[in-house]
Amino acid sequence: MPYIRTDTAGNVISLHRDATPDAHEQVAASDPRVLAFLGMPRGKDGEFLTLDLDLIRVIEDVVDVLIEKNLITFTDLPAAAQEKIFRRRNKRERSEEGGILVKSLKLF
Repeated sequence: MPYIRTDTAGNVISLHRDATPDAHEQVAASDPRVLAFLGMPRGKDGEFLTLDLDLIRVIEDVVDVLIEKNLITFTDLPAAAQEKIFRRRNKRERSEEGGILVKSLKLF
């Protein structure tokens, strides 16, 4: 969960992975103020974005199962799909190691 620094109106003006003297309030990454700071959609658009991103993860899991069961090979996928899956896996692995703040947004 990120730490935030806010202005006098309570708007987020910076996000931090670790607490600092100016950013000591820890909030959920899905906090509406954090999403607004990141320019993420809220309301119904935000709900669709969350659903879409959750579905993307499901599709990744399905691809993994198909590969594990030898129904397809990774190289059966188009090169562009291979590259996108590789980049997402790489980013997710780094985020699980604590290297990326956005991991708790459940957007990746």
